[in-house]
Parts: sequence; structure tokens; C-alpha cells
Amino acid sequence: MKNKYLIFFLFIFSLFMFTSCKNKIDIDKGKEEFYLEYSYYFNEENTNKLVNREKNPWTWFDKDTFKEAIDKNKVISISYDEFLDLLNSNKRFTIYFGFKPESYQCPYCVITLPYAINACCENNQDMYYLNIRPMRVANDANTLDELDKAHDYLLNLVKESFADYPEDTLKAATYVTFENGKAIKYHLSTYQDSEGNWEKILTDEEKSTLTNDFLELFK
Repeated sequence: MKNKYLIFFLFIFSLFMFTSCKNKIDIDKGKEEFYLEYSYYFNEENTNKLVNREKNPWTWFDKDTFKEAIDKNKVISISYDEFLDLLNSNKRFTIYFGFKPESYQCPYCVITLPYAINACCENNQDMYYLNIRPMRVANDANTLDELDKAHDYLLNLVKESFADYPEDTLKAATYVTFENGKAIKYHLSTYQDSEGNWEKILTDEEKSTLTNDFLELFK
């Protein structure tokens, strides 16, 4: 009889360990993946192309400030399934929905990331990152496949909590804090000018506001 109880106990324990570790996030690996992806912007050739391109040149880009932020190693790249696990864990966490630089160079990601990372440091936290570019491409093409459905699910998570989210697609440089499976705070991109265009060159006042907005996101 005792053997039966022992076997049952070992079975339950093994099942628990398997379930809890099945999609456990490898923090070090995730940080390394993010760093390798976003070091795209440190590459001199890539930087020169962005700064000197004919259409919308990145004359505002401060590579040194960006690299200094990325070097702080506060961002963990995760998969969509790992995000779902985090969401279902009911833990509190903040995630950055952005684009992989090799697939699309997002100016608003580059502008806002240093502010977000500095806020991470101030609050002694890490931040997760999910590359939403494949989902956005699927959604823009209305493919109705799993990637398209994933995009809609993520967008609905944000919009069901925030009626003021101003977009009908999930935009890159969207930062969201989740708790108990629900979005409780968010920040989108930079700020819009009088014509509704997202700004790339910020005033000192806007920089100060952006700093405070991200500090609040991580509180």
C-alpha cells in the first residue's frame, strides 16, 4: 500500500515539475537574443544607411545613447507561447511589442527603448520583448492564419482594457504592463503632433514627459 502511495506521489511530483518547466523562460538566453537582434543598430553600415537614406533619413538617431541603453541588458526576448504562459501565470510583468530590426527598422522603437530601459533600471525590473512583425504582416494581408489570429488576440487584450488605444492594429513600440492576466497600463510610441503624426524629434518637455510616463508604467 505504501508503495502505491509513493508511486502516486512521485507521479504527481513529476507531472508538476514537467508542467512548471515545460515553457520556463531562459532569462539569459532571452537577453542574449534581444541584444543580438538590436545590435543591428550598432552596426556602422546599417546606421549609415538609415541616416543617409533618401526617404525619411534618421538624422535624429543617437547611436551612442541607444547602445548605452541596450548594453544595460534589461530586455528578455520571448516567444508568443512564452507570453501566453506569463499571462496565464497571473504574474505582474511589462512587455514591449516591437519589430525585429532585420525585418523592419522601427524609428519609434529606437526612440522609446532607452526611456523604457532606464525606467526598468530605476525600478529594478526586467522587461520582456515580443517580435510582432510576423503577426502584423499576416494581419495587414488578412491571412486569417494563426499569426493573424495571434495579432487579433494581442490587440484585443490591450483594447478591452484601454478604450483610448488609438489604433486598429497593434503598433510597434507598444509597452504594456499586465497583472492577473489583464493589461493594467500601457504606453504607445512617442507623441502625436497637431496633424496626428507620431513625432521623432522630441522637445525637452516631451522628453521629460516620456521619462515620467515610463517610470509610471513600471511602478
